[in-house]
Amino acid sequence: MQAQYEETEVSSFCSLFMDTRFQHRRSALYNILGPLRIDTLVVTGTANWFYLTGFTGESGACIVSKKATTLITDGRFMVQAQTEARGIRLRQQKGTLLESIGDPTLTIGLALVATHIKF
Repeated sequence: MQAQYEETEVSSFCSLFMDTRFQHRRSALYNILGPLRIDTLVVTGTANWFYLTGFTGESGACIVSKKATTLITDGRFMVQAQTEARGIRLRQQKGTLLESIGDPTLTIGLALVATHIKF
């Protein structure tokens, strides 16, 4: 299964104005994941992705890795995500959320916060 999405990269100019508390929180999370040998964490709870990105939308998932943080949400929330979640990658959900995330069995070191995801 290949992930289907449209991606929007936040320009480096915009990242100058992002709220640094979210970047600090993501950095702290990276430091925890490394020793646990987790390369990528998929966060599906709204409170959790808000804590990491500032996004207050009601639909989506946040994929956190050492390389980048990506927020996936459906088309209803893309403008809101562009405003609230600065300094991270944004993807518009295509198909189901799981299809948009991609096949987790193809990713080595993937962890899911499974209490909120519905398959």
